[in-house]
Amino acid sequence: MPVPRSIRSRNQKHASNVNKRGASDLKYVSPEDREEEQGPKVSKVLIIFLVFVVGGSVVVPIFMKIAGGPVF
Repeated sequence: MPVPRSIRSRNQKHASNVNKRGASDLKYVSPEDREEEQGPKVSKVLIIFLVFVVGGSVVVPIFMKIAGGPVF
């Protein structure tokens, strides 16, 4: 079954936009956004918190096993 004329014309009209998606002219981008970010994407506080939680979840079962209590 052939494609209807209206759909074919819409496909041809929007086919040129495929390579332009996500691209923007540099004159519309602020100078801060043009430069690559040098710092880490995750804050130091969040990294410390995650290490504390993961490390604590490893240490607690060890202490519970030594003390003879129930292990989760």
